[in-house]
Amino acid sequence: MDGFSKAPLDSAKRDCLFRLCQMKWTLFGSFILMLLTQPVFAQPSGTHYLPVETVPVTGEFALAKALGQMDQSYFQPVRFNLPEGVEIAIAQTDGFINAESNLFGLQLGKVYRLRLSNIPFYEGRELYPTLEMLNRMKTPEGRELEFPVQVEITQEDLELALKSCLVTRVVFLENSYNPIPIDSTLPVTRLSFDVNGSINPVSAAEQYGKVMAIFRMGSRIPLEIPAANSPFYFGLPSYMIFK
Repeated sequence: MDGFSKAPLDSAKRDCLFRLCQMKWTLFGSFILMLLTQPVFAQPSGTHYLPVETVPVTGEFALAKALGQMDQSYFQPVRFNLPEGVEIAIAQTDGFINAESNLFGLQLGKVYRLRLSNIPFYEGRELYPTLEMLNRMKTPEGRELEFPVQVEITQEDLELALKSCLVTRVVFLENSYNPIPIDSTLPVTRLSFDVNGSINPVSAAEQYGKVMAIFRMGSRIPLEIPAANSPFYFGLPSYMIFK
């Protein structure tokens, strides 16, 4: 593909060069696939995708999670690309506190409850999406922050969610042996594909690469601030904030 080295690369360098993409699915709604690379087991045919946090994902990461083999000591850098002015916070013991950065370190196999506020043209409205972290990038040691998993959230996504649609973005790492035929010079954050609402977005992403994360956003908001031990927070997993 244009813009990529044709010489053999080890797995660490290869992952750094490959593209992160997204698939978007909307359930009215909306579903999006975001591109990253590497083969993953496909979901069995005939299954029906329900885009809620309680539905298990499939593939090698699901097995590793079930067996407790995910590396809980590693915090994968994740960058949220948001419309200008939108503020993001990750749930913690004392509630939500807006972060000074959109770059976080998240643990594998965990689900994080987020809060998005200060949404343009929707003063006072907030959204409480989730981010399920499934895989890590294989980057050269010491350069992890140069290659974060990137989650693109557009103004359109926010408005769809505020209108009671469910927007799902599946971020995946592109498989170099089965690349998507698109312009390789496009910015990483623009490599997004809309997927029909009848299609399982995770299965669609697995056809082209390794699923890294699943972002889900709807219009549901808590009637009151949940207690720290509420299932709403998914156990309040640890995270880091990078400047």
